[in-house]
Amino acid sequence: MLTPNEEKIRKRWLITTIILAFSPFFLLSIHCVLYAFISANYQGIANCFILTFLRLIWDLIAFWVLWHCAYKKHGTAWLTFIICGTWLSSDIFFSFKSIKIIGILVFLFKIWWIYQCYQLRKVNIKIQVNAFAATDDYKKAVSSIRSATDIDDLTFRFHEAFREQPRHFSKALRPHYEEMKKQLIDHGNS
Repeated sequence: MLTPNEEKIRKRWLITTIILAFSPFFLLSIHCVLYAFISANYQGIANCFILTFLRLIWDLIAFWVLWHCAYKKHGTAWLTFIICGTWLSSDIFFSFKSIKIIGILVFLFKIWWIYQCYQLRKVNIKIQVNAFAATDDYKKAVSSIRSATDIDDLTFRFHEAFREQPRHFSKALRPHYEEMKKQLIDHGNS
């Protein structure tokens, strides 16, 4: 179950992503309308509107993939890629070079979006860990950890338990590991 704060994080990410995903389409649309008023080049105007329509199709596809993977399915891979990839992209630093104030605003908005992606990634990890804790694999892993006979066996069983699962699932198993480790150490000292 998500806390109200986590729900807010998810909603903020969705709103920020919608704005970021469709802002190029709107900016290009404004450019085309202004170009149509200024220019008598009807072929150029038609090309501009075709480009705008293609941009809308691209934005819809990109948004749907991101929404489906990161928001609906609670994935973390795309979010990690975005967090790392946006920083590596020169676009974040050099967008709108000629119009400084727009460039600064776009830069700040992208920083905000990266932060929202990071926050959503943390929420999605929690959702995944909670979902894992309700599976039979989790119950088997806990049973395996609890049947360890010494520290080396416990460490092996702990790492073996989530070898096939994403690394962050170890968070669900760590309390059982720590408790068993304490019991084995106390048992070894007595």
